[in-house]
Amino acid sequence: MGFWLCCHLVGSPDDDHAGRGRILQYDADLNLKGLLWTEGTTHLVYGLSFAPDGVLWAQDPWAWVPLRVAPDGTQLPNMQFAPRGFSKTLFAPDGTLWFTEPQRGDSQPLPLTTRFPVLPGETTKIGDGGVYHFDPSGKELGVCFPDIHGGATGSFAATHSFLTADGQRLIYVSETGSRVMCYDLVNCRQLPDLRSDPDDFKHMYFDLVSMPEQGLLICRGDRLELMTEKLMRSLLIADDQEIPSLLRL
Repeated sequence: MGFWLCCHLVGSPDDDHAGRGRILQYDADLNLKGLLWTEGTTHLVYGLSFAPDGVLWAQDPWAWVPLRVAPDGTQLPNMQFAPRGFSKTLFAPDGTLWFTEPQRGDSQPLPLTTRFPVLPGETTKIGDGGVYHFDPSGKELGVCFPDIHGGATGSFAATHSFLTADGQRLIYVSETGSRVMCYDLVNCRQLPDLRSDPDDFKHMYFDLVSMPEQGLLICRGDRLELMTEKLMRSLLIADDQEIPSLLRL
């Protein structure tokens, strides 16, 4: 067992998020096993996810680059699925891919000095906040527009997310927001929040990780919380049907 970590080396006095991207691999004893300097990226690299074939995917939402790393540690050619930034690649059981967009609207992240690029044909808009569906060749199959919280900037969309194991629901947060949201990707409709807290700085959500058969591990900034699998099932399933775990890595 081990884990992978996204980070970058900041190097610009004019952009506090610009710098060379890195992906680090550690073993279970926290020994560094590998280091990859990413190619074709300009800013923070994040949103790690493993495809069924073992390829590791990550995102640079500033450079609009989904990047891929083969199981042998070599970076594969970058692919641009759409002219916009994404926060994560999610893999459906039918072999298709979902990409979450981390921004909606035109609010740049003040007081930070970094700036997200503007969408083609726009003057200020940095994102539409969509969840985009593609086949493996890059053909777009559709797009849904889930509700967002906005977070501290007002424009954060689905910044951190995962698919339930049936591939039908998106569980996500808007970073620094106060909701854990749920969306039905099959019917493009919003579902009730899994969690919703008062809208203040004491109740921020930053990231979430699924732990199969255990629950949902949620990063709150100053602590980690675990939402149990049983509670998630009671919120997402309307009856007592027997189904496999909703969670996946």
